[in-house]
Amino acid sequence: MLSRIWRAIVSWFRRLFSRGDTRSGVSVTPTQPEAPRAKPLTDADYEYLFMQLLEGVEHGWQQSRVELFFEQLKNRGTTESQWLAWLHRFRERVLASPAPNLDLAVRLVRLGEQGLGEIGKMANEIGLELFNRQAARTNPSPLENVTKSDTEIAYTGEPAPNQAESWFNQGYQQFRAGDLLGAVAAYDKALEFQPEYHQAWFSRGVALADLGRFPEALAAYDKALEYQPDYHQAWCSRGVALAELGGFSEALASYHRAIEYQPDYYQTWDNQGNALYNLGRLEEALTSYDRAIELQPNSYQTWDNRGNVLYSLGQLEEALASYDRALEFQPNYHQAWYNRGLALHNLGRLEEALASYHKAIEYQPDYHQAWYNRGVALYNLGSLAEALASYDRAIQFHPEFYQAWYNRGVALYNLGQLEEALTSFDKAIEFQPDYHQAWYNRGVALYNLRRLEEALASYDKAIEFQPNYHQAWYNRGVVLDDLGRLAEALAAYDKALEFQPA
Repeated sequence: MLSRIWRAIVSWFRRLFSRGDTRSGVSVTPTQPEAPRAKPLTDADYEYLFMQLLEGVEHGWQQSRVELFFEQLKNRGTTESQWLAWLHRFRERVLASPAPNLDLAVRLVRLGEQGLGEIGKMANEIGLELFNRQAARTNPSPLENVTKSDTEIAYTGEPAPNQAESWFNQGYQQFRAGDLLGAVAAYDKALEFQPEYHQAWFSRGVALADLGRFPEALAAYDKALEYQPDYHQAWCSRGVALAELGGFSEALASYHRAIEYQPDYYQTWDNQGNALYNLGRLEEALTSYDRAIELQPNSYQTWDNRGNVLYSLGQLEEALASYDRALEFQPNYHQAWYNRGLALHNLGRLEEALASYHKAIEYQPDYHQAWYNRGVALYNLGSLAEALASYDRAIQFHPEFYQAWYNRGVALYNLGQLEEALTSFDKAIEFQPDYHQAWYNRGVALYNLRRLEEALASYDKAIEFQPNYHQAWYNRGVVLDDLGRLAEALAAYDKALEFQPA
């Protein structure tokens, strides 16, 4: 009689709950240009735009991005011949100036390396002329004859500043050749001859940052600023180094100083937005990105960053519009395609999200997060086999991606492949031992394989890592019921009701 009562109570509890949905939810984490006004450009306009172009190349623009820059400016009636005519006038002016202009020379040569036809060729020629003019003051051999193998410049009895510039020039050549350590060594020699040479300190910092040696880069930027306190690029680069080291508040202070000395440098506003974003100050980050875009309307990375802030604010339609603007200026920017997919995904527009993930993968085939979220979209569209294939690609490119292993297990479970699902849940737990959902769904797979004691142990682990996980408490009760341990089953159902009363 007592046994029948227990059974009736337990049966009531089991009707109260479902067995639980083993599906995974969408797990997506997001890790930005106004049409130019059509009016004739003055020489001042050309120079402003050209300096913006040089800044972009300095910060990593590649050939496709530079070509897009010129393509966008065609809306303002500019042609290659007009640019070349202006460059001739620009060349005459800068070569007539007695100032060294080494920073300008560096940037012109870098632009020339982008392979831009006659414009790139002329920029390279102007840069080398500036270098060789300066080198002629300190070294009888033209700079273009200095190669990566030239590791020493013999002392000629020249004044220390001239020796410093020779070493600085050599450092730049080695930097160009990709010999970052050699560049640092050359800048160090320049600083032996001229310790207050702020450009050498700055360039040393840039090379060290490219090597990932951010504390040393920070120290170099500090020395540059000691000798040139209003050097806005050094303040900006100092902020980047601090951000790389996780010091976002300190980075923000550096960006404020950079803006104080040069309020129209869009890259500083963009970097300030990044720091504010990482500090959780989203509205302020949005304002900073908007200012960067005002100064540089075709900065695709800023549009993308702006979209991420809007995404985090829950303004998905506005975020989507920002990602679309980023892609107007850089159609092959895989990160913006991916982030666009996330916004569409969370708007419930799964087919469009899927198309965006496809574009992200087209431009970055090893982008494991895009493969993963492609799988999530396919799963939610009911295409389980395709979702499984997508998770497999994510794992191929990132074997320790525990969420992909987990979702792979969910897809396999729903395809009826329980043993294979169990293996995937085990891999997820291997890489993330406290992943309570993986322990829970491992228990579900084991239960359906009738391996009840192992299922019970899995539910216990899920509860260990998530004590208020009512579904795990309920399924624990189900297993105990099936094992004939009715009092323990009733206690487990009580816990489930404690955390989920209705």
